[in-house]
Amino acid sequence: MNPHASDDAVPELLPTPTPTATPQLRRVPVGTPLATPIVRIPAPPLPIAVPQRAARRLLVGIAVGSVALVGAYAMYARAANREAALAQFPLVADGSDEQTIEREAGRWSAGKPKLLRALAGFQAPALESLVGAGACELSGSGLRFAASADLVAEVSESIDDVVSAARRGRFVSIEARDQILDQLTGPVTVVAGAVSYAFEPASGTLICAGTGTLRAVE
Repeated sequence: MNPHASDDAVPELLPTPTPTATPQLRRVPVGTPLATPIVRIPAPPLPIAVPQRAARRLLVGIAVGSVALVGAYAMYARAANREAALAQFPLVADGSDEQTIEREAGRWSAGKPKLLRALAGFQAPALESLVGAGACELSGSGLRFAASADLVAEVSESIDDVVSAARRGRFVSIEARDQILDQLTGPVTVVAGAVSYAFEPASGTLICAGTGTLRAVE
């Protein structure tokens, strides 16, 4: 204390510090939205995993079902074709006719290449140089064609048609069956002018010639 100070002196007061405000924490009720909303990005859906064994079974089932459908359709088509054949070709070759068809159709099919080569180079020779003394031994009438530039193609197509019809084994009528048999058991005859030249279908060899009754060729 200052000795010169009087008792009445008022003590010097220090400035009172201003109290600092203490931040108050406030409880926010659950569910109250925040000032800045949080954007949630949905996660992509997880792929559905198919077990490999189940996938294989599914593929096998589809394949088996497809094969079954194809087989059923093929059976239906065969049955439909069989019914159509029965209606269109009611006569069935049997017995000796069936044996003749099988034998002669085989001969014509096997000899076709040789016959076509012979016809491709055929030049009608003079009748006097060919005709022998004996008659030509022919069972059936065979197939008959006019000499032309399309001879080979016509003969080839006709042979295919006759052999196919014969091997079908069914005919529209008795007359149709007899016609096929008559063709299969005869020669292939080419007519050039007034002369007919008969070829053996199994070998392509010229066997007979003539203007009326065919005579054997020497």
